[in-house]
Amino acid sequence: MVARLERTDITAALSAATADDGHGWHLAQALRDRDDVDRRRREAAEAFPSGAIDITTLTLIDSQLTDLAADAAERVRTLSEAGDTNPLAMLADAGDIGTWWHEVALLEQKRRLIRAFLTVRVAPGRHGAKSFDLHRLLPSWHDTLRLA
Repeated sequence: MVARLERTDITAALSAATADDGHGWHLAQALRDRDDVDRRRREAAEAFPSGAIDITTLTLIDSQLTDLAADAAERVRTLSEAGDTNPLAMLADAGDIGTWWHEVALLEQKRRLIRAFLTVRVAPGRHGAKSFDLHRLLPSWHDTLRLA
């Protein structure tokens, strides 16, 4: 999937997706906000053992950042699930696609992109089989991007 997203035709479609509407920008901003809250939480956790902040300050910072993280995560989820937008818009601020896919992307975002690019059918299995046979998966790449 990462290799497909890194293709030049997809990069061109990404540019078009982010230029078409402001939704891609809003999603990218929500992702930046979520990442910023995570960064601030890590910085506070690293400052506590060194004595730069005390436990009261750490608790206060954590409670404030928990609320901000929940708000940012909800905005990302809501914008990611919006059915009327180009699924590529969520990649507007991704930078390295591989890193985004493996470390940043939410499950809902991955599912939406997979649905946009391919259809996966599962062939019938052997009667009485006890384990799943990976060869039963039959992926079929779409010729054009499916936006819905």
